[in-house]
Amino acid sequence: MRARQHENVAVLFCNIDGFAAWCDGRDPDEAVARIQKIMEAYERFMDEHRLVKIKSLGPGLMAVWGCSGPSAILFCTRRCAR
Repeated sequence: MRARQHENVAVLFCNIDGFAAWCDGRDPDEAVARIQKIMEAYERFMDEHRLVKIKSLGPGLMAVWGCSGPSAILFCTRRCAR
């Protein structure tokens, strides 16, 4: 892959602090239902603001804005990871 520069790119990392502790002692169905609602809210936000989800990370995610096309998204992800 050839490196390219992308202007005006943003990377979003979201995580729900304390979610694992909240899950302790709860019914698994309740925890799954809660994370499903959270992920649906993330998805609506990303659709509204044209973000592209890169990865779900437990009760969180990584997304980018300003990249278009698979190679651009991969480039932005690798660049962010450094």
